[in-house]
Amino acid sequence: MSTSTTTGDRIVTAYLADLRAAAAHLPPATADELVADITEHIAAARADLPDETESDVRAILYRLGSPAEIASAAGPSAHPSPGGVEYGTIVALTVGTATFAGPILGLVLMHVSRFWTPRERRAAWALFFAVPLAGLVCAFGFAYLGGAPWQGIALGLAMVVAGPITAGIFLATGLRRAR
Repeated sequence: MSTSTTTGDRIVTAYLADLRAAAAHLPPATADELVADITEHIAAARADLPDETESDVRAILYRLGSPAEIASAAGPSAHPSPGGVEYGTIVALTVGTATFAGPILGLVLMHVSRFWTPRERRAAWALFFAVPLAGLVCAFGFAYLGGAPWQGIALGLAMVVAGPITAGIFLATGLRRAR
């Protein structure tokens, strides 16, 4: 039983769309070349069929493998995935605020990592320093306006600790990008 060419074409079109989506991690030129090569291979295999059926087309695609397998074999992801350095950065910036060295270690690890973009790094630096600076300004203003000294000191210390924690939380949200 012969199926119409449109059924085979529809199956191949869907397969190639899945391949294009699976190859999104590759540089555009590499992804285009991959899809073109697979398209050519499918066309050659279909041309060899004496009487094309839907099962013949599916068999060709099955022998090629899934689009995800083909795309992953074509090259590594352009974006690194998070690992120990990234998770260590988050822990050092958030939990590490209990020590003086924790936030400093967090900033060092952030710069060693290749995961975060320069924009994300600049934003983390800004949060790291801007939140405590704003807290200290508020604390001094509070003390200047006649508040109790211990309240100003407590507010200032809380904001100094909040800076690295805020930077860590900001960087942690970037980890979702890898999923």
